[in-house]
Amino acid sequence: MARIEMESLNKVYPNKVHAVKDFDLMVENGSFTTLVGPSGCGKTTLLRMIAGLERSTSGKIKFDGKEVSALSPKQRNVSMVFQSNSLFPNKTIYENMAIGLQMRKVPKRDIDRKVRSAAEMLNISSLLGKMPNEISGGERQRGAIGRAIVKEPNVFLFDEPLSNLDAKLKARMRHELRALQKQLKGTFVYVTHDQTEAMSMSDRLVVMNHGVLEQEGVPLDLYDHPVSIFVAGFLGGSEMNFIDCVIKRTDKGLIAYNDDLSVTFPYSPELEKYIGVIVVMGIRPEHIKLGGETAFEVISTENLGSDSYLRIRRGALDLTVKASDVCNSVLVLNFAFPPEHLHFFDKITGKAIY
Repeated sequence: MARIEMESLNKVYPNKVHAVKDFDLMVENGSFTTLVGPSGCGKTTLLRMIAGLERSTSGKIKFDGKEVSALSPKQRNVSMVFQSNSLFPNKTIYENMAIGLQMRKVPKRDIDRKVRSAAEMLNISSLLGKMPNEISGGERQRGAIGRAIVKEPNVFLFDEPLSNLDAKLKARMRHELRALQKQLKGTFVYVTHDQTEAMSMSDRLVVMNHGVLEQEGVPLDLYDHPVSIFVAGFLGGSEMNFIDCVIKRTDKGLIAYNDDLSVTFPYSPELEKYIGVIVVMGIRPEHIKLGGETAFEVISTENLGSDSYLRIRRGALDLTVKASDVCNSVLVLNFAFPPEHLHFFDKITGKAIY
């Protein structure tokens, strides 16, 4: 397995689209690193550059310190699993898993050993004699992953491999992929726009925005400490609430206020230069608590079993709250905004203040 280094990577297409911009990233050997971001942010282009399917316009890609930017995909020894499983429909699962090794002229005995070992690992040994159209979508995707495993690559690359599966199967495959990565101790680079996949599977999370690395780190660190409005709004099952407000100093600390809301919180030196300035205050739906002194009208309730998402309104302010045990017939509720869960962002740059 390999450590991947990307240094000042750029990809500019002939139509002048700058898909990846001055990208620097270290992917540690044996880690599960996920590239996440909205459609068109450059994550698949970056993955294809790691694979050698796209040549970078400038910059370097290194595997274990050796530059591979000019090497072909075969020379890089990477395996890639796509959104579509790309199995040959006229070949059995065994034949699909073996074909890459056959092209390398690996001895038949070694091919058989590797295919059957990978199939056992993926729990598809009983499917090796079947054709792709005779098995389920999840089983076909396991076959595609098995084809990647038998090559014993330096790096495993995944381009939204679960996006075509139903919700229940997708949840199961998330656990299986994570367990597989730990078993193989492989370097996995995974692309998705699904935040649940990104948060639940990754050792490291890389958030991309218009080809730029917006923030990278441990998933919960990014969730708790987003560096920008973009990251704060992108990560999470329900988008963070953003509220324009003005900061004022009082004897009790600071107040963030507008025409519809006033929230008191302890003094912060980071906000000193924003006194009297409009900033963006953020708070996640699960952090707004029932109680407090501020009354909101409940506009709608979305029940999800143990939890509910409420849309609440006060004047011109519309917010989303995650709550439990709220009756649909409730029309007005009071809410509190705990200071420890508040985020503040620069209104102009979108960058986090603290």
